[in-house]
Amino acid sequence: MFELNASEKKILENFIRENKSKYSNGIQDFFDNSFDVDEIYQNDFMGQIYAYLFTEKYASNPGVFIFFIELLQSKFPNLSKRTILEVASGYIPGLAILLYEKCKPDKQITCMDPKSLDLPLSNIVTLKQEFSAKTDISKYDLLLAHCPCDVFDDMVESVVESPTDMCVQTCPCRCDGFFTRKDFDYYIDSQVDKLRALEDMGYSVEVDKTDAYAYTMAPVVTVLKRKYPKIKFSNKK
Repeated sequence: MFELNASEKKILENFIRENKSKYSNGIQDFFDNSFDVDEIYQNDFMGQIYAYLFTEKYASNPGVFIFFIELLQSKFPNLSKRTILEVASGYIPGLAILLYEKCKPDKQITCMDPKSLDLPLSNIVTLKQEFSAKTDISKYDLLLAHCPCDVFDDMVESVVESPTDMCVQTCPCRCDGFFTRKDFDYYIDSQVDKLRALEDMGYSVEVDKTDAYAYTMAPVVTVLKRKYPKIKFSNKK
């Protein structure tokens, strides 16, 4: 279980005090009125902070980022060789930080998010901009995102237009934008159907249910180039 000792709690308190004003009003309100240094929180912005401040300790414990990284390693055995763009990486690119800790990539990871804090980071390039369907992805061979909310739609459109490997833990908060779980599932299915247009170009499209977000079962959606092309059978006699 992930726990902080007394000195680590002090480090965490100091970080929040020095950086709180850089966060949204809602998160500032959380820090002012709900935060307890003795608690361990599972929300994404706290996970990012833990990954940044206590990388080695956080990487050795189960959590949503670690579950996703383990899935990435199973999907992409050559993950450490990839040129990666992480989309919607958040205030702190916690996923990228943990990827370096767990996988030791050969190349820098580029992380894109307009909310990125100006923090010293090794082996990570941060781009303070919003990803859109028009973003140039030509120099990357793998797009990643962990809960990118509605930016997932832009990623789908971009990959359909400029095919490349992609893996996204879709966001459970998107379920709140629909009236029912059935509507959310239909939304996910419609995005996956768009990606299936890539199958004739030699790509696989995979949808994995995960335990990371059991209350919505928001799936991971993966697009990856097959080692061997899809065989087409002719009906002609």
